[in-house]
Amino acid sequence: METQTALLAAKLPSWCCIITVPKKRVKTKPRTLNFAIGFVRGDIIRVLDTEDATEKDQLLKVAKQFALTDPRLVCLQWRLDFYNPHRNWLTLCFALEYAAWFHIILPGLARLGFAPSLGETSMYIRPRGLDRFKGWDAFKVTKNADLGLRLSRAGFRCILLDSKNFEEASKRR
Repeated sequence: METQTALLAAKLPSWCCIITVPKKRVKTKPRTLNFAIGFVRGDIIRVLDTEDATEKDQLLKVAKQFALTDPRLVCLQWRLDFYNPHRNWLTLCFALEYAAWFHIILPGLARLGFAPSLGETSMYIRPRGLDRFKGWDAFKVTKNADLGLRLSRAGFRCILLDSKNFEEASKRR
């Protein structure tokens, strides 16, 4: 309710609209994304959490990458990092885990030709890649890894973009 109230009070640009997802038993982010796909008018969907901060030139990098790459490219994922890694021991552990995942493991898997493990808060994806598979599986815990695997099996490509998205690491357990 808080987000909806804030949106209704905000002066949104003319190209924005507020979409209310019908209430159902499943209340997951993938279900919300799947519902919203029907309202998309553009060629690229950006999936991120509202509290995240992206690098200023990220949209330019995305446009350039999609324009210069073969048509099989349907998804770009950027690296996730934290803007508070030195707050305490826990935030440093989170930062080390993300650094290993996004700077070593994912690039290594990509070089070996393995299907990507997509992040829920860090991607740009073309709707045509989702249409064929009816989007995300709203019932799976591993919904993004599942989507990356399905896209890869169908011959689509997903790559890691050389850009960062910053989010807040949890300061308490």
